[in-house]
Amino acid sequence: MNFPLLSRLTLHLSACVAYPFVSYFGFWSYQNIAGTPVARGVDIGIAMQLIFYGFIIMNLMMIGMRRVVPRLILLGAALLGICLYLLPEFPLRALGTVAMFGSLGLFAICASNWLELKLSTLVRNKTI
Repeated sequence: MNFPLLSRLTLHLSACVAYPFVSYFGFWSYQNIAGTPVARGVDIGIAMQLIFYGFIIMNLMMIGMRRVVPRLILLGAALLGICLYLLPEFPLRALGTVAMFGSLGLFAICASNWLELKLSTLVRNKTI
């Protein structure tokens, strides 16, 4: 059984499933702290939907990458793109989105690497 691929698939897809819930909780928290956002219209909604689709595509690409460094480089490039895209018009939303996007992506990368190591040691010790 291909444990590294299975661990990457499980954790990156779980990060994709968690993204809308974390995004909703972050927006709900912002509304409770600062009140209703000033931005109106469909442009920010479409931008956030584009970022969500980018997160899914990035995680699907990361499933196929075996090494950690290219996955971290891809995550950094995506975070830089979000900053360039959102910072001029929506600086507070850009910071929240980058924190959420980066933390979910970094968690999936680190947890999948840890799970790969644990599963490989279990297989090596013939526990599984």
